[in-house]
Amino acid sequence: MKNKALFLDRDGTIIEHVPYISDPAKVGLVMPVIRKMLEFQRKNYLVIIITNQSGIARGFITQEEYDAVNTKMLKLLEIAGVRITGIFMCPSHPDEKDPRRKPNPGMILEAAEKFNIDLPESIMVGDSENDLEAGKRAGVKISLPVAKFLNFSL
Repeated sequence: MKNKALFLDRDGTIIEHVPYISDPAKVGLVMPVIRKMLEFQRKNYLVIIITNQSGIARGFITQEEYDAVNTKMLKLLEIAGVRITGIFMCPSHPDEKDPRRKPNPGMILEAAEKFNIDLPESIMVGDSENDLEAGKRAGVKISLPVAKFLNFSL
């Protein structure tokens, strides 16, 4: 049997938007989104983060800074009761035309293969058109902007 997944963007969706965030002390969870993630988790959705991080290619942040921010985020999510199944990150510059970089569906397709996910039963949530387009291109059932996700019920 295949799994259902809730795919979410990271910056501006799960954590407060801080441009090219590199300092773990600046990580703040978006609590209404976290509460909604818990609802989906209780309904047996895998929770997977799909994030573009072009700040790495641009030289604005290092891989180590990205990792430190993720570590802090994961610690806060764990305290809140959220279990993250996986994090898929694309560090490419937008000019590179990387098939993994949103709006391309590469990271979602990679996650679907790795975790046996039924994409037509899954949902993508994000704060940009690129996030929503990646979900559509991957074939997820629904792609929602954050505001609509907060009012969405299964």
